[in-house]
Amino acid sequence: MSTNLLSGTFAKIHGGGVAVLAVITAAVYFGGIEPVLTDNALRRDLESRLAIEKKSASDLTSEIRCKQRDLDAVEREIATDQVRLEQASKVNDRLGKLAHLAAEAGVRIDTVQPEQIRAGKRYGIIPIAVRGEGTYVQCTAFLAMLAQRFRDIGVRSLGMSCNATAANAPVVFSFELAWYVAPSEKMN
Repeated sequence: MSTNLLSGTFAKIHGGGVAVLAVITAAVYFGGIEPVLTDNALRRDLESRLAIEKKSASDLTSEIRCKQRDLDAVEREIATDQVRLEQASKVNDRLGKLAHLAAEAGVRIDTVQPEQIRAGKRYGIIPIAVRGEGTYVQCTAFLAMLAQRFRDIGVRSLGMSCNATAANAPVVFSFELAWYVAPSEKMN
């Protein structure tokens, strides 16, 4: 009987010990290990997000630097390549240069007619009507050369026509130009 009693008591003690150990193990796991595992997973997730955000910030910083270099280059170009406006009194000289440019492009000028200066606060505008003829290629070359050499002249309107039924018919053109000139004391 004593072995039965001892074994029953022994089982109860061991069963109680096992239960206490199970409670302690559960408390250690849920109180210490599981939060650490959860925190590690959360930390890895946050570190991954941080790495992505750092990469994005780095890319944006590189793009900002690139755009700033582009802006600096444009500002340098503007500072070194400013258009100097001439005085309106040099209109005859400008008309002569236009005629020379037209001859260089191969177009024939029939009419060059400047109008009265139109005053502005920072500049004046002298409208110039130019009419003539040439091939389509010559007319477009004239306009391209005009834009390259005379940055103070803009094209307000243009018209070109030709007789499509006639072989090798010249293109008749009409360009309305705007010559930007320096403001004069009379304008203000």
